[in-house]
Amino acid sequence: MSKNPMIAQRALVHVCTRLSMSVVHNRDDDLMLQRLGEILADCYACSAQVLPLRNAAERLVLAKSARSRSLADLALSIEVKKYHGLAANTLIDEWLKGRGRA
Repeated sequence: MSKNPMIAQRALVHVCTRLSMSVVHNRDDDLMLQRLGEILADCYACSAQVLPLRNAAERLVLAKSARSRSLADLALSIEVKKYHGLAANTLIDEWLKGRGRA
């Protein structure tokens, strides 16, 4: 287990993003799925913002059939987009506050 759950959380976000960007399945995706399973074990203290992403990633790792894997992959892609959308809005709000326009 990782001594720093925040590093595991960042790794979770990056691996999920990488997996959701794949247009065509390739061998690298299998390695990413394996790593994702390992990272999930260290994400015991994820922030509330990352929790939906963690849950979707866990469903993808546990999916057995091609259909359930496809559905889990779609759900993960949706959660990745939501996560990055919220992160972008937060950064824009901080930027506006810094400029005195919030």
